[in-house]
Amino acid sequence: MSLPNLSFCISGEQQHGRSSSEIHSHSCHRPSCPVCYLSWASREAHKIEGRLAEAEKRFGKAEHVVVSLRIGDYDLRYEDLRNKVVKVLENRGVIGGCLIFHGFRYNNVRLWYWSPHFHVLGVIKGGYGCRNCNHERGDCRSCNGFNGREVRGFEKDGYIVKIMGKRKTIFGTAWYQLNHSTIRTNVKRPHACTWFGVCSYRRLKVTVEKRKSLCPICSEELVRLHYFGVRRIVKDKDACGYVGCFLDDAVDGDGSPNWVEAGKDSFGSGSHE
Repeated sequence: MSLPNLSFCISGEQQHGRSSSEIHSHSCHRPSCPVCYLSWASREAHKIEGRLAEAEKRFGKAEHVVVSLRIGDYDLRYEDLRNKVVKVLENRGVIGGCLIFHGFRYNNVRLWYWSPHFHVLGVIKGGYGCRNCNHERGDCRSCNGFNGREVRGFEKDGYIVKIMGKRKTIFGTAWYQLNHSTIRTNVKRPHACTWFGVCSYRRLKVTVEKRKSLCPICSEELVRLHYFGVRRIVKDKDACGYVGCFLDDAVDGDGSPNWVEAGKDSFGSGSHE
């Protein structure tokens, strides 16, 4: 596992030559990596958050939707399955969003078992106004809202499309669904998240600003460093004594620098989280 780099800025006279330091772990950002898959999920979730933030400005609040297939479609090829799910979502009024595929479900009896379904973060035409509705499912058949479209759609195609509870953040929902999503191994560049409808790359152009790590003291952008001091810095997130952000002396007792700015290629070509 590659060693993390340390980023910091000198905080000036307020801290008398101390520095604010932050550990950033080097990551390969591969979803198949048992070490880096969580940082991969974090990076992808931030991308989803940025894209849906723009979509919400134009089409309303994004909702967490789960599409459960009818058993007769369990053996469909992924491409055919995805195309069918998009049509089902459009039938229910979900006009765009991202699809995250899960091939398995879990319970204490069957453990992990094959049960393909899709998690969707998407926008609904006219919004979702049925969250506080107290009607029984059968009473919704004649309704023009989402639940009415779902009841009528299920009778035709056998797919269950459910709106989940009110989410706290897009990032949190996306990260959780990504970190146990199903990744295809028979394609060169598999994508855990794909976009459709009004949120597709063709129809929604979004420029997401790259996130910057800022010093909590002076708000300047952090830079990558080499550490030459004697302090033992715990770099493993799971180890005792790990601290992700801390203050440290910029120089040692004889005035030699503890920190030296690293060159752009010092940590290889990988990225850091």
